[in-house]
Amino acid sequence: MRTTEGRQAADAVARGDMKFEFDEAGLAELPPAAETSPMVTKTMKWRPETYLRIKEQAEARGISAGAFIRECVEAQLAALDGDRVVSLADVQRALGALAHRAA
Repeated sequence: MRTTEGRQAADAVARGDMKFEFDEAGLAELPPAAETSPMVTKTMKWRPETYLRIKEQAEARGISAGAFIRECVEAQLAALDGDRVVSLADVQRALGALAHRAA
């Protein structure tokens, strides 16, 4: 979804034109936002061709190479735990689809 569509969906929610209703069973405690979580710095070595692929994929998503690597590692760890990570892009697409249905 484009940023404009995401903004329109967010504005519709803010105006009250679009509502999301959840029952108590659907509530989940979310982890703290990434900005507030402490980070550990780790230096890693990559083959040049691997790093170029990382950069290309990160640029295609509009994020830094470090953010792309974190997303990949977090997704793999979640998979090992039998869980899944939902990307922000997927959430934005879902909200956009809901906004179109509500209109």
